[in-house]
Amino acid sequence: MEGSGDGSPQSSMCMVKAAELFPKPVLEKEEEKLSVRFSELAGESVKYLGQTDDGVLALSNYRLFLQKNSSGAETSVPLGLIESTQVRDLFHLIVNCKDASTVKCSFSTSEQCSEWQRRITLSIGIPETLEALFAFPFHAWASESPTLNQDNEWYGRLQRVGNYDDDFRKEVERLQFDLQGAWRISHANAEFKLCPSYPRLLLVPACIPDDTLQNVASFRSSRRIPAVVWRHERTGAVIARCSQPEVGWLGWRNSKDEQLLKAFSDACAFDRGTQESRTRLNSTASSESSPPSPEGSHEEVEMDEPKKILIVDARSYTSAVTNRARGGGCECPEYYPSAEIQFMSLGNIHVIRKSFHALRQLCSSQPDIPNWLSLLERTMWLQHMSGLLAASMVVCHAIERNGRPVLVHCSDGWDRTPQIVATAQLCLDPYYRTIEGFRVLVEREWLSFGHKFSDRCGHGPGSDETNERCPVFLQWLDCVHQIHRQFPCSFEFDMGYLIKLAQHSHSCLFGTFLCNTVKERLENSVPDRTFSVWPFLSGPMYKNHLYVPNRERVLWPAHSVRDLRLWTEVYLGSWGGNQSAADYPANGDGVSGQELGGSMTKTRSYGDLMTGINAGGLTRRSSDPNMTVDSSILAGTLNLSQENSIDSNMSSDREVSPDLVDHHTSSLAMIQHTTQKLQSLTQELNQSDEELENNIKNTKRIAAAAAAASDSVSSSLFINGNSNSYNFQPIVPEQPTAAAAPPSPAPPSPSPSPTPPPRHQHLVNEIDENTSRIVKIESYLEDVVDGRIGAAARIAKPIPVTDTSGGGFGSTDMMESVDLSGNLDSILKYIKHFLRRHI
Repeated sequence: MEGSGDGSPQSSMCMVKAAELFPKPVLEKEEEKLSVRFSELAGESVKYLGQTDDGVLALSNYRLFLQKNSSGAETSVPLGLIESTQVRDLFHLIVNCKDASTVKCSFSTSEQCSEWQRRITLSIGIPETLEALFAFPFHAWASESPTLNQDNEWYGRLQRVGNYDDDFRKEVERLQFDLQGAWRISHANAEFKLCPSYPRLLLVPACIPDDTLQNVASFRSSRRIPAVVWRHERTGAVIARCSQPEVGWLGWRNSKDEQLLKAFSDACAFDRGTQESRTRLNSTASSESSPPSPEGSHEEVEMDEPKKILIVDARSYTSAVTNRARGGGCECPEYYPSAEIQFMSLGNIHVIRKSFHALRQLCSSQPDIPNWLSLLERTMWLQHMSGLLAASMVVCHAIERNGRPVLVHCSDGWDRTPQIVATAQLCLDPYYRTIEGFRVLVEREWLSFGHKFSDRCGHGPGSDETNERCPVFLQWLDCVHQIHRQFPCSFEFDMGYLIKLAQHSHSCLFGTFLCNTVKERLENSVPDRTFSVWPFLSGPMYKNHLYVPNRERVLWPAHSVRDLRLWTEVYLGSWGGNQSAADYPANGDGVSGQELGGSMTKTRSYGDLMTGINAGGLTRRSSDPNMTVDSSILAGTLNLSQENSIDSNMSSDREVSPDLVDHHTSSLAMIQHTTQKLQSLTQELNQSDEELENNIKNTKRIAAAAAAASDSVSSSLFINGNSNSYNFQPIVPEQPTAAAAPPSPAPPSPSPSPTPPPRHQHLVNEIDENTSRIVKIESYLEDVVDGRIGAAARIAKPIPVTDTSGGGFGSTDMMESVDLSGNLDSILKYIKHFLRRHI
């Protein structure tokens, strides 16, 4: 190396800019007038820009963007989320996504449609190098942005991944593993020599040395030995995971493997006895106010009776036996006397992939298929979901209620095993239902223990084998969605958190889900050259406002098929067309995107209906003619709010029919006429107590003037000398419509005798008089019932409020919107009952 001019050695380090590492291509436009209608991310560049029949189509090194001119809807699909494209009827392009959603667009010519299919197919091909994925140029360009380290809403959430070893030690401390007695942390895999797909730190029984682990690794498939991942704080029972034993057709056995499984049972019993001993010592020390003896050791602890470890095999018994032909198999009960095995009969990745493809085909079909639910049943997707939840409940029942340790495995231990183990821990431990705890759970069970994201998602070098692809992680997120739906107050994150996590597991925007193992990520420096998805999803927009910490300690979700629901927000794309413009940082200034041109159509609501009614001159007044009612009271009376109407859930192009307004107005007019008739007939029963007392005194004192006084006799009655009065108000307030004058009641005939009649005889006459009025009212009510208005009309029914001052009914009306059919009958029955009871 040549030296510099001043004699100092030339520096071998040089700074390479992002533009040199990841240069941006030249934009190709189909028409010069076209422009990019979204803000590009850091490192993103649009390569092709064209037009569809109804919008603009853009293809960048990160996404496929489609905007429709008719509706203004935007659809942004990451390239990593696209699985395939196809052309239908020469002009229609269908884009099939890995989350079962579908994007469709049409072109004016078949040549243009074929050209866009070719462009998209080349863009979604298997990359030759890992750096070709967008997560690397995104990190390089964003790191050079001046706003990265500033207080910015978006760039503040772009951070690198944390240290797994720190999370591991914190979890060991949180779960209270006894590292001085029953358990120990093994460093046998510090350089990934024990198992390349396992993390560097493993938790094993303290009595098992590393040499035994090496021996057991040679007996387990892919060298994935049994390792502890979780502990129950009260019972000491643990959950462990591994792969299948390599028994083969000859029925091989391994004594070290049998010893390891027995050590799990013994360690749990010893750990449980240690916890009980500590509890007794603490209670004794607190009662005697003296510290415990330092000589107390684990040898003094009485170990509980070890319980058999439950081996949960995710496969069926037939599948487990069939695997012996390929060198696999299952544990033989005769060789493992301290264990009990149970098969869950879950489908492998080939079965799940076939079911998912059928689900995606169904979701891309027309929505008006009459047997859509039958076709959904045939996909078996919900049935597989039910089986997975049922297997997780088996683990929860053994841990929580029986206090037994559980060992879970399938064939290789990286597909069905993390599904069962992670779901069980999610139900058993409330910590994993928080945002931070859920991150720890996914990092450990899915990333650290080697779920093959690159092969299963098909977004890395060497992932061109389609037989290896399967939406295993998406299926597990669907299980979390099912539990979240049944217990909405037990999760700190909302449903949008799961939807975004499902999208970014394929988007390649972050480096979290790249590669297959921790070893591969460290070898390619993925944590140092990409951002992590977890800080991005920790924003306040993904928090569940219904969350109540520790609401349920253990969740027991219903797992029958009838209790499960299709995740329509993901599979049908109903979460929203604009999938990325609202939550991605823009390049440079953090602007999320451009606003759509034009104004959105406004939905005709019941608020507009009330405006139309008020403008049409419909008015009404209170039952008291001296009171005036403001027009705003009418709007409050007919409280037809949008939240309580069917219109609120319909699309914006739905309008209220004018016939409904006319029918509503005519119905109100008929009810006004009816209530005015009722008011006229009951007018004689609406006199005050003072008038009643005066009439009675005049009748007793002046016998000769009985004929003149009979015209003002009150219609209200009292019996046996009790002057209990009732101020009877009409059921509906008086209307301003013109009506015939109420018939005036015939005055009672005066008494022929100049002597005042006895009090009892006077009451009898009044009862006979009012009985005739009641008969007249009831006959009119029966006529109204026979000709009442149809059930479709709605009226405003006043509810009489009890007058606390006088014990009767006040004039205050509480109005509510009710259905005419049945409620008019209730009004009439109420009047009959009142008249018969008090008269």
